[in-house]
Amino acid sequence: MAEKNNPKIESNPLAKFIGSRVVRGPDWKWGKQDGGEGHVGTIRNFESYEEVVVVWDNGTGANYRCSGEFDIRI
Repeated sequence: MAEKNNPKIESNPLAKFIGSRVVRGPDWKWGKQDGGEGHVGTIRNFESYEEVVVVWDNGTGANYRCSGEFDIRI
């Protein structure tokens, strides 16, 4: 996983959200991948301006949409 001191990540204006806590967003379609409604995860990285990597408190991690359709909410 990328870290905040990675120049590629630091140039992304979304980098300030790395480490933010998130829950399901309005376009969630991934079942209980997050552990269920109301469970919380942490943003670990941005693959692009449209895709974010989240690790859920239940230990699972995956990539989610964050542009146009929003799978997560801060």
